[in-house]
Amino acid sequence: MRGVPRIGAAPIPPAAAGWCRTLPGMSSPEVERRPRQQGADVDSLYEISSRIEGKIDRLAENTNDRFDANDARFDGLDARFDANDGRFDGLDARFDANDGRFDGLDARFDANDGRFDGLDARFDANEARFDGLDARFDANEARFDGLDARFDANEARFDAQDARFDAVDRSNEQTQALLTQILERLDRD
Repeated sequence: MRGVPRIGAAPIPPAAAGWCRTLPGMSSPEVERRPRQQGADVDSLYEISSRIEGKIDRLAENTNDRFDANDARFDGLDARFDANDGRFDGLDARFDANDGRFDGLDARFDANDGRFDGLDARFDANEARFDGLDARFDANEARFDGLDARFDANEARFDAQDARFDAVDRSNEQTQALLTQILERLDRD
C-alpha cells in the first residue's frame, strides 16, 4: 500500500527520503517501512481497544441483566414473606381466640369446684365432662404439634432462602472482582 497515508504513518517526502539515505546503517526502504509499520501497529491497537470496549459493554449489559433478575427474585421473596406474615397474623388471632376459650373454661372449672364440694352425685357427671375436655385438650395438643411442624417447615424454607441469598452475594462479589480485574488491566494498558 505504498503512497496511501495511514494513521501515524505519513509517506516520507522525496527530499526527506534523500536525507534519510544518508543515515548510517539505514536504507531508504527501511526508513519508509518503519513509519508504515508503526501506523499498522497503531491501527492494531485501535482495533484491540475497540474489541475490549465491546467486551466490556457486553459484560456490563450481562451484569445489569443479572442484577435485574436478582431484583425481581428479591421482589418475589418479599411478596412471599409478606404472605407468610399475613398467615402468622392469622395464627396469632387464632391463638388469641383459643386463649379466650381457655379463660372461659377456667372460669367454668372454678364454678364447678364450688359446686363439687356439696354435690357428690353431680361430681361423677362432671368427671365425664372433664374426660371430654381432656379429649379436646389432646386434640388441641395435636393441632399445636401440627403448627410446630409447619413452623419447622417454614424455618427450613427460610434457611434455604438464606443459602440462595448467600449464593447471589458470592456471585455478585465474583462479578465485582472480575470487573475490578478488567478495569485494572485496562488501566495498566
